[in-house]
Amino acid sequence: MKQIAVIERPIENNITVFFSTYSLYLLIKMESNLLCETLQQKEYQVECMQLFTRFKSPNIESYAGDPMILDIDNVCHPVRNLERAVLFYRDVLRLELQFIAKEMGWAEFDVGGSTLALREIKSGFVCSQSSICFLVTEIEEEVERLKKEGTHFLGEIEDIPGGQGRVVGFQDVDGNRLDFYEPPQ
Repeated sequence: MKQIAVIERPIENNITVFFSTYSLYLLIKMESNLLCETLQQKEYQVECMQLFTRFKSPNIESYAGDPMILDIDNVCHPVRNLERAVLFYRDVLRLELQFIAKEMGWAEFDVGGSTLALREIKSGFVCSQSSICFLVTEIEEEVERLKKEGTHFLGEIEDIPGGQGRVVGFQDVDGNRLDFYEPPQ
């Protein structure tokens, strides 16, 4: 698993650069070629970096300019300590860390093409009242593995009535509820 060390640096109003130990990720809201031109004007090396377009580009021409919700960009849980939470989600849950912006108290993980975000709350922290449910194929093995890591489970694996699969609840390091769901075979 790659470990990412990040320094965040604003360049322009709508561009933030994240320098990592193995690549340069960009939080952008513009086309990649325009971004490359902007970075070259700012004397950044462009040829050897990876571009990560954070904002999805749905086909919005067909919506005739009407404002509307197009998609869910991310689901976010609050955390007390971002570094400790990142260790749990990356190393214990084995989620793929996309980037971390320490100065913003923000981290994002890719979970099957969806984005799970963590937001650090410095004061007045209250754990989420919502649950994030992860789809798994081998629920018993995942539960055993997480128990060995010291994860707190809220009960045993339960069968969902009507043969709809199995589910179990557990908590992250800050008490946020998470679930594993295994669909019927």
